[in-house]
Order: sequence, then structure tokens, then C-alpha cells
Amino acid sequence: MSQFFSMKLQGKMLMAFMAVTLITICVGVFAISKMEQMEEADARLYTRATEPMKDLVSMMENFMKMRILLRELVLDEEIKDFKPYLEEIATMRSTFSVNLKNVEVTLISANSREQYERFMKVLLAYRSSADKLVNLATNRNYIEAKDFMLSDTSRTGLDLQKEIKEMVATKVSNGKRQADDNRELAQFSARLLYGAIGFGVLFSLALGILLTRSVLKQWLFRVFRG
Repeated sequence: MSQFFSMKLQGKMLMAFMAVTLITICVGVFAISKMEQMEEADARLYTRATEPMKDLVSMMENFMKMRILLRELVLDEEIKDFKPYLEEIATMRSTFSVNLKNVEVTLISANSREQYERFMKVLLAYRSSADKLVNLATNRNYIEAKDFMLSDTSRTGLDLQKEIKEMVATKVSNGKRQADDNRELAQFSARLLYGAIGFGVLFSLALGILLTRSVLKQWLFRVFRG
């Protein structure tokens, strides 16, 4: 401190300017870094929780259409050409697989991966049941097809429907948790930023007071000396 008072006025002003500039740079860099963190957090919220919801909705929609189509295939004994039905089933499965792949890449946690593996087992069981049902219907074994649809296909279908709903619920829960984390990050960043600004203001005021006292001291010394 004594060295500061003993410096020339030009040196004191230069040091004060450099100190204020350094504080401004530090506050600015801190603010930018926190803004980037919040941007990354918002991106995670969208890619891992919000965006997969449209695929899950599409999966549920295709699944319900599949059940209706299979039911029609079994109950309508007047069907002459099965080809349009088989093509539509293949298209639904293809769309379902694409949606499922999009959801899979967003699964990060171990619990989500376990849920996905359980879902795949149920899906394979339902597809196997649906394939057998289609085979019975296209061979016009309607009595056996109806019995199989009301037993095995209905059971595996309900299991798959339950798994899809659980995946939706998990994504909603994860999205809420991520949103809460983002809000806490924003609040914490705001508090730190306000603290940094407050420190900068106080430091600048203290530096201004010291500089004013130093200038006043030199001026009074010259006045009395003169």
C-alpha cells in the first residue's frame, strides 16, 4: 500500500485502470462460461427428454394401429388379398424400429438401459406372437387365430403397451429432473455473477477512494510546500 501512495499520479491511474479492466474481463469471462453451461444443459434437456417424446408417441400410435390391423385381419373372413395388409404391417414395423432407434441413442443411465433391454424382450415376444397370428389368419385358420389373438397376442400386446407407457413416464421424469437441474444452475450462476459484480463495484470504489486520497495528499503537500 505504501508503494501505491509513493507512486507518481500517472502510475497510480494506470494501475487503477488496469485493475478495473482485469475485473471487467474476469466478470465477463465468468458470465460467458456460465451462459455456455446453461446452453449445454438446455441442449441436453431437448435431445434426451423432449425430442424422444415424439418418437415414443409415434411408437404408441403404430402399436395401436398394428393391433387394430391384426384384429381386422383375424375377424374379417371376407378378405381376398392379404398383400396390402402385410405391406402395411411391414411399414409400421419399419417406422417403429426407426423410432425405437432414435429413443435408444438418448438412453444414458444404467436404469434406462435396463428398461430398454426389458422392453426389447417384450417387443420380441409380441412380434413373435403377431407373426404367428398373421400366419394363422393368412392361412384362413380363423378359429385358431381368434383363440390365439384373445390369449397370447392380447397378453403380449398389453405387456408391450405397459412398457411403452413406462418409457414415456421415464422420459417425463428425466425431463423434469433435467429442467430442475437447469433452473438450479441458472440460479446458482446468477448468484455468483451478482457476487462477482458486487465485488468488482466495491473494489473499484475502494480503488477510487485510495486514488483520490493519494491525489489529494500530493496536492495538499504541494500547496503547503509552496
